[in-house]
Amino acid sequence: MGLIIVPVMVFWLAALFFTCRAGFYWMVDKSLFPDGVLLVLAAVTTALLYVFFGLLKFRTRSKVWAFEIPCFFLLNKYAFAVFSCAAAAHYFGGAFFTGDLARALIFIAAFAVAFGGVLGCFSSGAFIKRYNITETY
Repeated sequence: MGLIIVPVMVFWLAALFFTCRAGFYWMVDKSLFPDGVLLVLAAVTTALLYVFFGLLKFRTRSKVWAFEIPCFFLLNKYAFAVFSCAAAAHYFGGAFFTGDLARALIFIAAFAVAFGGVLGCFSSGAFIKRYNITETY
């Protein structure tokens, strides 16, 4: 299973690096306090909500497959679609997405799925232990 999870984890880590880099270059000419802090706060809150509602799906279950929760976050087709659209809008939508709000929303969407996927994968073990869910192999 590591042959599937590790390359996908590397992809999401690279996506997170790309997203942080894009957000940094967007915030270079902005002021730190109102713009930068609010943008980072909104992005982290959105990522935490993505992880919370993703894990909420597994709360009522008594058994899960050992890699079910990491695969849910790492191989989520909707997360791939959101990140692909955000990356395409960042690279190819320069003439169309010129406003600060549009670029901020692109950053928030890409950061939420990239950071949320990585965080959801790493926090799945603690979630399973907290809710006494048994793992099957």
